Amino acid sequence: MRTFLLVLHIVGVAAWLGGNLTQMMVLPMMERAEHTAAIAWHRASGQMAKIYYSIAGALIMVTGICLVIEGPYTFSDGFVSVGFLVVVIGGVMGVVFFAPASRAAITAHELGGGPTLQAVLKRFTMGAIVDTGLVIFTVYAMVAKL
Repeated sequence: MRTFLLVLHIVGVAAWLGGNLTQMMVLPMMERAEHTAAIAWHRASGQMAKIYYSIAGALIMVTGICLVIEGPYTFSDGFVSVGFLVVVIGGVMGVVFFAPASRAAITAHELGGGPTLQAVLKRFTMGAIVDTGLVIFTVYAMVAKL
C-alpha cells in the first residue's frame, strides 16, 4: 500500500510542478500572440488555478497524510511539515493570487494591453517563480528528509 500511496503522491507533485513549468514556458509565447489567443490562455490558466491545482494539491495532501499514518515518519518531521505548509500556501496562492491575476490579464488584454498588462504579467511571473521555487524546495526537503 505504501508504494501505491507514494506513486500517487509523486504523480500529484509532478502534475503541480509540470503545470507550473508549462505555464511559465508558454506564457511568453502566448503574450506575443493575438489578444484573443492570450485571453484564451489566461482563461485556461485561471481554470487551472481553481480546478487542476486543487486536484493536484488534494492528491498530494491526502496521500501525504496516509503516508505519515503508514509510518515510519511523523507529522512533526521537518520535511512533512514543509510539505503540508507548501500545499496550503500553493492552494491559497491559486485562489487568492493566480485566479485573480488571470482575470486581471484578461481585462488588460481586452483593453488593448499596455503598461497595466505588463504590470499584471510581471506580478504573475513573480508569483509563478515563488510557487515553483517552493515546490522544488519541498521536493528537496522530501528527498533529503530535512
